[in-house]
Amino acid sequence: MGKHTQHATRFTYHATRNTQHTTRFTSHVSRFTSHVSRLTFYILLLFALTSCSAIPRFWENGDAAPTPDPHLTPTLPTPVATAAPTLSAPQTTTLKIWVPPQFDPSADTPAGAILQARLEEFAARRPQVEVVVRVKALTGGGGILASLRASQAAAPLAMPDLVMLSRPLLEDAAEDKLIFPLDELTDAMADENWYEYAQQLSQYEGETVGLPFAGDVLLMAYRPSVIEEPPVDWETLLATEAVLAFPASDVEALATFALYSSVGGEFVIKEGELLFDETSFLEVLRFFQKGWESEVIPYWLTQFETESQAWAAYQEQQAQLAFVWSASYLAQIPEDTALTSIPSQDGKSFTIANGWLWSVASIDPARQALSVELAEFLTTTAFMAKWTTAAGYMPPRSDALGMWREGESWGFLEQVLPNAQILPSQNVLGTLGPLVRDAVVSVLKDQVTPEEALLTLSGDDGVQ
Repeated sequence: MGKHTQHATRFTYHATRNTQHTTRFTSHVSRFTSHVSRLTFYILLLFALTSCSAIPRFWENGDAAPTPDPHLTPTLPTPVATAAPTLSAPQTTTLKIWVPPQFDPSADTPAGAILQARLEEFAARRPQVEVVVRVKALTGGGGILASLRASQAAAPLAMPDLVMLSRPLLEDAAEDKLIFPLDELTDAMADENWYEYAQQLSQYEGETVGLPFAGDVLLMAYRPSVIEEPPVDWETLLATEAVLAFPASDVEALATFALYSSVGGEFVIKEGELLFDETSFLEVLRFFQKGWESEVIPYWLTQFETESQAWAAYQEQQAQLAFVWSASYLAQIPEDTALTSIPSQDGKSFTIANGWLWSVASIDPARQALSVELAEFLTTTAFMAKWTTAAGYMPPRSDALGMWREGESWGFLEQVLPNAQILPSQNVLGTLGPLVRDAVVSVLKDQVTPEEALLTLSGDDGVQ
């Protein structure tokens, strides 16, 4: 009985503990239910307060809020269309170039094709650049110089960016401020490969105003079948008994000035007067007198006023020697003809040179820089050698001469071109040219002695 009583007591104890746990669990459930009820109440209350159809809301003034009209349609703001962002197309710069007819890139010639390809190559390297070439006459109302003056006066924006000018035209353009100095834009002329004459061509009153593109030098043509060894000095020339053709009545007297420069003759402006070396000029007049006496320089040459007339006389077999500009010779080389330098008094190689240059005429600094870049691109060694070979001009660079007209013998140019000097200025040619022409014609017609011709020349218009 004792054991059963103990087991009953333990059972009662555990039953009592279970009852206590049940009571505690019931208490927790009641608390949780109470919290849920409160939460539900608050949610319902909040919903009731925010409902427009429930308890009326009052504004600060105590009035009831107006009841919305169910028949009104709310007005929404009209959306404003916004254009989709677009990338603007790159702006194209059009470079305007003026060239004389012989430099037309559209001409149906090998030189034209080479120049056109070069311009296209530049544009391909600069996708935003378009190069437009306009051909302008050399002279006249529509010529390059006249057009530059007219554009600058009436429409500066119509000025070309880059223009091709001969040395005489370049002097006039620089004098009239139609082109701009390049010293601050390029150092291209610092290259030692430029010939001295090219350096001289590029300068005007101490400033660089153009980049040389093509050279033209005065040389002497001769017939190898008649003259085996070309004369290099005056004495040898006079002994050939061959006629030397040149335009003795040329108003600019270029052949005479070439001979004058070869003996060291110079021109100086002093106190407004244009002075020349009388001793050197007298030497030239005496050479002409001896030429007349030996019939190497006959009087009938005085009927020739232009180079083309004298060159035609040579081609028609009236002369065996002729002074000719290299561009004229290379344009159509006659049979049985070769070139050599102009004979000088002491036999040293010498000649005078003209040339064509790229000059900048744009007034816009950005376009000026782009124009100079194009001019530099057109005056590189390899391109210059290729183009001058096809066009018949002398390269202004010594390194280009090495690539020039491969397979042909032009060795004498290696001595001539380094010693070439540019032709006299427009001031000299315009002032002294007609007077020198008259003096030469008088000597060749045996009308006066060289000394008398010099006196007459020195006494005219303040020339001394």
